[in-house]
Amino acid sequence: MTDSRCAFLARRRLAGGFTLVELLVVIAIIGVLIALLLPAVQSAREAGRRVQCQDNLKNIGLACLNYNDSKKFLPPGKMNRSTTTGGGACSVDEFSNWALEILPFSDGIGLYRQYHFDQPNDTGGGVNDVVLRSRNRLHECPSDPNPPSVLKPAVTAPDAMTSSYKGNAGRNWYIGGGEAYWDSPKAGAGDCATIDRGPLPVVVTRNGQLGGGKTDCAQSKLSSEPVRLKQVIDGTTKTLLVGEYTTTTLPAAGGSRSAMWANSVFGLNLAGIALPGACRTNPLTCSLSIVNTSPAGTQVTLDPDYKKCADLTDPETGSGTHAQPCKRTFTGLHGGGNIINFVHVDGSVHSYTSGVDLRILAAMATISGGETVTPP
Repeated sequence: MTDSRCAFLARRRLAGGFTLVELLVVIAIIGVLIALLLPAVQSAREAGRRVQCQDNLKNIGLACLNYNDSKKFLPPGKMNRSTTTGGGACSVDEFSNWALEILPFSDGIGLYRQYHFDQPNDTGGGVNDVVLRSRNRLHECPSDPNPPSVLKPAVTAPDAMTSSYKGNAGRNWYIGGGEAYWDSPKAGAGDCATIDRGPLPVVVTRNGQLGGGKTDCAQSKLSSEPVRLKQVIDGTTKTLLVGEYTTTTLPAAGGSRSAMWANSVFGLNLAGIALPGACRTNPLTCSLSIVNTSPAGTQVTLDPDYKKCADLTDPETGSGTHAQPCKRTFTGLHGGGNIINFVHVDGSVHSYTSGVDLRILAAMATISGGETVTPP
């Protein structure tokens, strides 16, 4: 075919009135416009997901407040049974938790009636398995990359339905090898103090039931009853109640690190904000050089990449890893992975970046720390 013939075909009008060249130009322009609009469309979709996530937290906060109106105290972070004596760490069986307790106040009365509150959460007979493995859409954030599913946790616990939120148990301390965490049965063994308690701490009684009485183990002495609103002296507007948690990676050994709304085993539906142990004497004015250089005190604990956080070297021993702060934390994937939504005790919803000053966020995790803070 001659060059003149090719030129003729290129100029030839198509049936619709366009030349072939003009059609190709139009297609190219449409492609460019789509490429330009795609980020805006994705941003709009994420904005919608974020709003839905915040709406979930708002409803969770209202359910907790309605629970308080009915019971005269906030729901327990979780209920533990212990007959341990001697003041040491509590040897416990885990019963209900805050998410189970608020079911009647969050359109979950059907699941509430199926749950056996007088039986351990992971009872051998599996009487609570139906509830543990049930979806609870109120606890599902659309931005969570892990689809709701029944998974085996990366700890010794029954398989359960995943979720996207954790309750705030309090301010935790990274002390290397210890468990100064308010959701742990070892929390009261000389490591935690009442001043660090959050609005949803573990409650330890003789029988694992509300009003079950204080025992002689350490944490029961600290927390044998749920928190009452009048005890939130730091201010309900400045105290974290429930926040987001998700992870984009799993431990190398397998098992899920997702939150699990109905699972009461430590770290699965409760969290807190951990600071390095060196900050205990001055948690709000602790040197930023300590907070930012100690791996467990850096913002990486708020990173949604669990493995990135858990693989850090233990700062106090200089070797090995200590993943406890990464298991008991809050994370979010909004805004590219740096925005975490929380509902406060007063029911208001707020967003914080993963780069927030951890000293302030840790102060907001307590109900009676006595700090004067302005939420960032």
